[in-house]
Amino acid sequence: MSNVLQLLDRLGLERLAGFWWRRRLYRCLECGAGLRRSRERLACSRCGARFPIINGVAVLLRRFRVAETQVPPPEASLRAVCEAYRISADNVALQHLSRILGKVYQFDESSLEAENNYILQRLNIDRNGRSTVDGMAVEGYGAPRFTIVRHYIPGELPCGAASSHNVRIRNTGGEPLTRYSSGGWQLTARWIDSAGQDLGVAAKPSRLPVSVLPGRELTVPFWLQAPSDPGEYRLEFSLTADDRHLSPESPAVSVRVSGIVTPEYAPLEPVVGPLEPDYDEDHRVGIRIMERMVQLTGARRGLEIGGSSCPMTTNLPAQIVNTDIDAQTLQITKFVFSRRGHRNVTFACCDAMNLPFAKGAFDFAAIFACLHHLADPAAALCSVARVIKPDGFLAVMCEPVGHYYDDPDAEMQEVLEHGINEQRFSLDEYARMFHYAGLRPNSCQMDHDSLKVILTRRKPGSK
Repeated sequence: MSNVLQLLDRLGLERLAGFWWRRRLYRCLECGAGLRRSRERLACSRCGARFPIINGVAVLLRRFRVAETQVPPPEASLRAVCEAYRISADNVALQHLSRILGKVYQFDESSLEAENNYILQRLNIDRNGRSTVDGMAVEGYGAPRFTIVRHYIPGELPCGAASSHNVRIRNTGGEPLTRYSSGGWQLTARWIDSAGQDLGVAAKPSRLPVSVLPGRELTVPFWLQAPSDPGEYRLEFSLTADDRHLSPESPAVSVRVSGIVTPEYAPLEPVVGPLEPDYDEDHRVGIRIMERMVQLTGARRGLEIGGSSCPMTTNLPAQIVNTDIDAQTLQITKFVFSRRGHRNVTFACCDAMNLPFAKGAFDFAAIFACLHHLADPAAALCSVARVIKPDGFLAVMCEPVGHYYDDPDAEMQEVLEHGINEQRFSLDEYARMFHYAGLRPNSCQMDHDSLKVILTRRKPGSK
């Protein structure tokens, strides 16, 4: 794919190159073969899999369903959406938005469903949206159980070191795990040495900031105090509430404690930027960093992960594919962009951890304030690295750094209560995720608590 594109680019046949690239861009999620595009679907000629194109947005997910809402969206809400996007609320717009918002998207994975059907709340149009996590009945569902699906604790820790790490739990039982403020659960851990001796609680217990419904997951930051003596240890996690105690269905975490620890990955050493906390200006700084990289590399085709209704790559001199898991918002954004005359952005609804694009299809990729929303950021980074060229780059911009220690801030609390996957990582956790994905930092900046990193492919054997 890249050789033909390079030839067309050198010959100055930009329009033909763009057409050829788009025709060979998508790959089947079932068998990996190329997909042929028609007006209403993408189809695989090898295995017969089909993926719909809804209102101009390709929906490349294995399992999802579309259902009509019981009550059509009120005209006042439709007009408010037009006002929020600054487009005319004419009959064409109102009818088109009514078709989009008159449907509900359902997924087998509840965390994906929580990211959809939520645009009115995000635009502050419908503030009566019911929380999907708290406020639910908490008894009569069956025995509580949980497992640890992912943790960010290094395999080796320095003797006696105190550090903070994320631990992700999943409710595998039939009863909600109620949040701490409701008299509910706390995550605790104990050190067990190589002889099987219990050394006691490893650190202060971490409260669950929201209730975790059956089948749902939550990332909890956890303070950890390593043993003072070197050796091989196990961390045995549990959930406790009053006199109740739950052991996870997952095995204990093995950790080596050493006098000196030499990481196998390159640490992040960001240049400290001058910005005070300001969301909009912070994103503008990220855009300027990415613009410089596009100019330096001559990149022409880019991918944005989680761009939703406001892709940060829109005004770059490149062809952009804007992806998100929120099918509803992408359809509205496609209509808005058509009204505004943007012609360089294509929209695709897909899962960042299983991107449906050809290997090496993009010169660069961008993730703006989205990586921390993904259930498995390291897996998503691997997926993104696969679809950028070997000499391409990945811009990870405006990612929040730092764990909360008691209770999350009000904004984070609100999105958690709606079931949105909100989590925050430390610099060390980001560094290990980048290394795992075969990436290394080319440049790194942090403004207040906002991380901005340009990543390139890591050479084999290097940090």
